[in-house]
Amino acid sequence: MRRSCMLALLCLSLACDDADVPGSSGTDGLGGSSTGATSSGRAPPTTTTASGTTATSAPPGTTSSGTTSADSSSTTDPVADTSGDSTGCPPGTQDCPCVDDGCDVPLVCAEGVCAEAVACEQDLLEPNDNEESPTLLGEVDDDDDDGGSIFGTLDGPDDIDWYRYSGNDTLLGNVDPARFVKANGHLRLCKFAECEGGVGVTEFDCPAETEAATSPAGRPGCCAPTGIPLGDANCTGGIDDDMQVFIRLDQAEQACVDYELLYHY
Repeated sequence: MRRSCMLALLCLSLACDDADVPGSSGTDGLGGSSTGATSSGRAPPTTTTASGTTATSAPPGTTSSGTTSADSSSTTDPVADTSGDSTGCPPGTQDCPCVDDGCDVPLVCAEGVCAEAVACEQDLLEPNDNEESPTLLGEVDDDDDDGGSIFGTLDGPDDIDWYRYSGNDTLLGNVDPARFVKANGHLRLCKFAECEGGVGVTEFDCPAETEAATSPAGRPGCCAPTGIPLGDANCTGGIDDDMQVFIRLDQAEQACVDYELLYHY
């Protein structure tokens, strides 16, 4: 006991560490590990950084608590274009379905498909697109040998051709106005009339297979897809049945519908 105390005092005077004191080699004298030591009996190594801080390195055989990020880049599949119809063809564009019978300018709708507009041959009878500026066909009397024919073209569904002639009721003639059309495509023919005394005294019945109609100016008339057969026309309140006859061709289902119009009074 006295020997141990003397050694302890000697160590204090010589500033020796625990390693030089018998019985203090890394233990607390009771077999337990001293504070700050690893299970192997040696303290974790330290490293002094440039900033002056001390970092503790992990002991050999251990891993850090940080995570390693894997390559997070990924690819994205292209999104399918659903702007068109079931075939992927955008409606209204060339070679694609029409939209409400219409297409992007300058395309036209032909049989339900948008296509480039076809340049029609020049129609020398234009402009005759409205009731106020029709192509004049002169005077036609009610002699059955009188009348004529004329050729024209409808550029498409929006084109309208108007014609007008003066019907002359002769003494021995019979007023039986008729008009027909020959065409290389579908169109509609309409006839309207007005007696010299005005619309109020103008009367006639629409023949079978025709439909009653009224012109934009209020004149009574009939429409049919191919022609309007013979039918009586009368001007009430007088002897003569002289009247102005208007013919309209419209509703072409395709571009450049060429036709021949035959008319008689």
